[in-house]
Amino acid sequence: MISSKQSHILYGLMLFVMIARHTLYLEELLLVDRMLSVLRFAFIPICIYLLVKNKTQTTLLDWGMVLYGSIILYSSLYRHILFADIVPFISTAIDVFIIWTILRTFFVNYDDFPVKALIISLSLFIYINFILLLLFPNGIWEGKELDAAPRYLLGGNYNQMGKAFILAIALNSIYTHRNTQLKKNLILLSVISVISLLFVGSKTSTVGVIILLLFTLLPSAKLRSAGLLAFVIVYCVFQITIVLQGGEVTNPYIVDFVENVLHKDMTFTYRTDIWYQSVLSIAHSPVIGYGYQSPEWYEQEIGGVMPHNYVLSVLMKGGLILLLCTISNVLLAYRQYRKHNNYTHQILFITLFVLLFMQLFEVYSFAITAILFTCLSYIHLIDKINDKTTAL
Repeated sequence: MISSKQSHILYGLMLFVMIARHTLYLEELLLVDRMLSVLRFAFIPICIYLLVKNKTQTTLLDWGMVLYGSIILYSSLYRHILFADIVPFISTAIDVFIIWTILRTFFVNYDDFPVKALIISLSLFIYINFILLLLFPNGIWEGKELDAAPRYLLGGNYNQMGKAFILAIALNSIYTHRNTQLKKNLILLSVISVISLLFVGSKTSTVGVIILLLFTLLPSAKLRSAGLLAFVIVYCVFQITIVLQGGEVTNPYIVDFVENVLHKDMTFTYRTDIWYQSVLSIAHSPVIGYGYQSPEWYEQEIGGVMPHNYVLSVLMKGGLILLLCTISNVLLAYRQYRKHNNYTHQILFITLFVLLFMQLFEVYSFAITAILFTCLSYIHLIDKINDKTTAL
């Protein structure tokens, strides 16, 4: 039974391991990294058992995630990529399967334990990272050859910290809305998140966290809906006029906004050069992309270890086919948001777009997005305020 204390400890440990693998920088902690990897393989038969035991019908969004991974795998095999190069992709796919199975199993049994377990794990990592940040303000480890930026416990590169803060604040917020006991933790998380990001100088993540916090504080569903619409429009305009333009930005209004409002240079720390090279590379294989490639391949192809943009990353991995799949998944998530139109689903969907906004300049692990997709699909089963839905 998943409701027993022993099983809660087991599944809590499983989620702890999965979150650690996708939020902590473990390359310098090889023993810990290998231990977590070994533990993960012990989790697979447990998840298969849970999947067989709980025969609840899967959602279209579940199948959308399967299709997403299948397209990347097919594109990789089509390009005859060496197995060693796609090991990270297969590893992430296994982790997503484990996370999805645990979340789904508890949600269909009307148990909110996974949300609490994720909040506890993320909060612990964030607090430890903050202490280490104060002790080692210039980073704990030195950067690698392809990326010289200093490394921190949470995310490694300072631009990767934001994903953990965003997910922790979102989950804590929706749980606090049903249970006020975690309100103090939410306030502390929010303050530490902003201070940490300002300390390391990650402007994009700082803006993302502040935007999410503002959305959680809006008093009505209509205001959150209007804010989300404006946010989506700004996101699409930036993606089309700057990222996909593939050249120098000359529009005076955009230049003024970027330089005087965002206080960034027009190359976004040389990202525009990488975006331009990515667009040129995509043009040579627009339909199916290049599959899952190594950082060394990206460095040679586009001059960076990654495209530093989620949409470009999708096009590089699976071309227009994968992009259409991604858009379909977002629309399916929107459908869940509209179907269960309460505070919980509004915050989860807003968080999804905040993550997309932050990935205008950086690409995060798909495991974080998979958690949001799974919650959007099943969390209504445990949402006690579902009968207080407010139409937008």
